[in-house]
Formats: sequence, C-alpha cells, structure tokens
Amino acid sequence: MRIYNEICRALTDDQPVTLATIIATAGSTPAPSESKMLLFRGEKSHAIGTIGGGCLDASVIVSVRDDPHTAAVKILDYTLDDDIGDTGLNCGGTVTIALEPLSRQFLPLYRMIVSMQDEGEDACLVTTITPGAASRKTLYNTRGKTVAGSELPAAADELLRRHILDARFPHEPIRVQAGSDAYLLEFVQSQPHLFVFGGGHVGRAVSQCASLAGFRVTVVDDRHAYANKERFPEAFSVLCESFTESFKRLRITPSSYVVIVTRGHRHDEEVLEQALPLSPKYIGMIGSKRKVSGTFDRLAAKGASPALLEKIHAPVGLSIGAVTADEIGVSIVAELIAVRRNALDSLESAVSMRLNYSGSKH
Repeated sequence: MRIYNEICRALTDDQPVTLATIIATAGSTPAPSESKMLLFRGEKSHAIGTIGGGCLDASVIVSVRDDPHTAAVKILDYTLDDDIGDTGLNCGGTVTIALEPLSRQFLPLYRMIVSMQDEGEDACLVTTITPGAASRKTLYNTRGKTVAGSELPAAADELLRRHILDARFPHEPIRVQAGSDAYLLEFVQSQPHLFVFGGGHVGRAVSQCASLAGFRVTVVDDRHAYANKERFPEAFSVLCESFTESFKRLRITPSSYVVIVTRGHRHDEEVLEQALPLSPKYIGMIGSKRKVSGTFDRLAAKGASPALLEKIHAPVGLSIGAVTADEIGVSIVAELIAVRRNALDSLESAVSMRLNYSGSKH
C-alpha cells in the first residue's frame, strides 16, 4: 500500500483527512518510525495504514475525532505499557506521533512525491511542526534543491539543506529547530526497483516474494512462455526480449536491484557483463561457486574490475538451507531486504553465500 497515492486520492476528492506519522520511538514498539496512518474524518470515518495496530491506532483515531477542526500539527507521546493504560499495549517502549490535518493546498506537493517515487528518485519532506502553527510543507530532492511546496526563511532553508545533505537518507525522521520554528524532516524513499533476469521457477518465486516485500518488480526473459503477465501478475512490468537487447529499454540506476537467474551460464554472464558498469545497488547471480569463479575470471580478462566483481552477491541469497525453487526465492529476497535495510553486514559472516573474489588464482 502506497500511502502517498492514497493521500493524493483523498485530497483530489476534497475529503477531510489527517495524517498520523510515527516520528520517534524508544524501546520496543509495534511499528517503526515513519509508519503512517491516514484518517478520514466526517460521517464515513475510517483509516488506511497503521502505526502499530490495536489500541494505539484506536487511541489516535479517538484523538482526531475529538478535535476534528484543528489546522495545526499536534505532537503526541504514547507509553506502550498496560500499567499506564493509554494504549492497551505492553511492548514497554514509547512512540511520538505527529498528527497533521491535510488540505487540498498540499495536493501538488504530494503529487510530486508520487512522481518522484515512480521515477525511482528519493526526496525529503519538511513539515513545520511549531506548536500551534498551521502546517507548512516543503519538498527537497537529495541534492538539497527545493522542488515543491512553501518557501522557507533563508536561514532555516540553509540549515535544513545541510541536514539533508549530511543525513544520507536514514529511515528515521529527524526534528530540527531553526529560530522560533520547529521542522520535521522525513526521508521519502522511492519504491525499490528489482530487475529479475530469468522467468523460470526461481525467477517466479523471487518476483512473488519480492512484490510482497514491497519491491517494484520487472521481469525479463527471451521466451514468451516465461515472460508474460499471466505468469507474473504481481510484477510491475514483464519484458520479452533478448537479455542483451533488453538493456537498451531498461532504466537501471544506482538505487536498483538486479537478480540474475536465467536458464544458463552463458545468459547469466551476458546479463552480468551488461549490468556491472551500471553500478546498481545490488547484483545477485545464481550458480555454484565454481561457476561464479569462472564467470568472474572471464569478465576480469575482459577488463572488469576485481573490486566491482567482489561486490556481486554470487552465489545469490542467504544460506538458510534452501532446496526448492520457492525456498531459494525466499533466500534471495531475504538478502535483498537485508541490503535494503542496511542489515547485511551483521549477517554476512554467518549466512551469506557470496564468493570472496580477488582475481584469478590460476
């Protein structure tokens, strides 16, 4: 579920809505920072998304219902402890939630967020959260350039740009005080785009599992029987094209993920040779360590940098004892998630199957 698309639909229809966002957590909590819930006010009140479920969601809904007309951002703290009794949860942690009434004036900004996400571009959304003040919003790109929203005072703008450029896009929102105003910085990451080369059993399992995990999946195969929407209904797109020619039509960026699971070593090597210079965030290739080593040796002989080859996740996936195609798909997507969440370093020595390549030993 893409919350910004839902916001655009609501604002287009002039529906009265409030956005609840977890902006800070401490201790054990049921949902991470940046979790969002869109609350529809009025006669047909309901909610989309969650900030933890159960009584916490209910408490926030009640808070909005009891104060439906405010135009100011509210910051609420909740203790998740049954002994306190405010949420009915006993995780033991605390959450801080921002409640923002949204109006149609924000529609162009949220449309820009959706457009940037569709293009695979990250952004930073800055919201004024000064107590009692009406909400103002400004959207920056990762280079610190304003792309939509309100113009901010020069001193605040300069300070916020520095935070954006220095933050390297964490998941956690951050709060910044600039003079008398307080600002919330939310780092809006685009939906990660995964390119699966190979529409066989493993490719199908990877596509299904990755789609459930929030990846935008493009599948490529040169056989129509293996590259069609009937076989991959969950995929964003399916391309029936020779693997080499497909690179003329694909937009693989440094934020993209590439999984190579074609039907043969030759095609795997062709795809890897094409993908390597594009420097995507992740490249994983299926195969035994012997096959991987031979492929790396041949590409190194053609001029590929051993340092780049060392970064390839091959054999692909985490070592979880996977045997069937579906299990292998799960092991691959588990590795994709670990890379996306910056958790692979802590896992690598124990469960990674990646070959440590430093050039030919022959």
